Amino acid sequence: MRAGTVAVRRFASSLPVVDVSAFQKDPNGVSRDHIQQADALKNAFTNQGFALLEGHGMTTEAMDEVIDATRTFFNQSDDYKQQYNMKGYRGYQRVGVNMTKQKRDAHEALDFFREPTPVVTGILGDYCNQWPGTPDTFQTVMSCYVSHLMETGDAVMAAISRGLDVHPDVIKKWMKDPFWILRAISYPPASKREVGGDWGEGCGEHTDYGFLTFLLTDGTDNALEVQTLDGHWLPVCDIPKGTFIINIGDMLSHLTGGLYRATPHRVKSTALQRVSVPFFFEPSWDAVITPLPGIAVSSHAQETFSGGRHYGDHLTSKVLSNFRLENL
Repeated sequence: MRAGTVAVRRFASSLPVVDVSAFQKDPNGVSRDHIQQADALKNAFTNQGFALLEGHGMTTEAMDEVIDATRTFFNQSDDYKQQYNMKGYRGYQRVGVNMTKQKRDAHEALDFFREPTPVVTGILGDYCNQWPGTPDTFQTVMSCYVSHLMETGDAVMAAISRGLDVHPDVIKKWMKDPFWILRAISYPPASKREVGGDWGEGCGEHTDYGFLTFLLTDGTDNALEVQTLDGHWLPVCDIPKGTFIINIGDMLSHLTGGLYRATPHRVKSTALQRVSVPFFFEPSWDAVITPLPGIAVSSHAQETFSGGRHYGDHLTSKVLSNFRLENL
């Protein structure tokens, strides 16, 4: 983007496109691009909670490698994939193991969390990640993906601080040792999935849990749907190649007193297999998130978002309710 150009435009998806290249280069900069990009991000997160992200610095070739590695793994035999069945919620889940609101989700997935540290308590601190051997580049490709998006997450949080007129150190206190989550997901074609009974969508209506979600997809249209302020569902389509879909989670909504929306979303099954690789940029495990001072919100929001919320406890409670383990 050239200096001085507008930081938001519209695609058929109706999601705003936000460029954070200025913050990637210099998270503490004060140029006109910094101001425009921070304001654009604030507008997107206030009104929709979702945006399309440009200027993140990851090449389209590297993004394609992530999608290709994901598709290669899920195209292996069931016997091979089930060698990596979940242990401590890290690993493979076949279709129907993941649950949303008591309905079985029509997708299979491979889940990774930041490796355990002494501060990570409970089941998520008991096991290490299970990296598949096919393709043989899987761990390398995904580790590079994680490293890059950790840096991008820092840049986006710097832009959020600027947009809220908050010193970056104020928010950084909740990110001293940030946690992360990575999911590789495959949604089977609509013609090959179960329907009715206790089956729901490809992934049922939900909000994400932490600060930021960076979603990389294979470009399939009309799968992801975002709920608008008036309760309608907006299909996301025409995703420009080389962009991420970015949205905020419960913890960032809480941090902003509800000013930024953790927007409900869901995934519908489509005619073809769809793969996606969401990365969740999280607070420190032991962070107790409280609303930032001085943010004007409604009295209802003040009541809803008052007090502190422990990230690790919040994540654990969500993970423990997300799976029907007898379906493994």
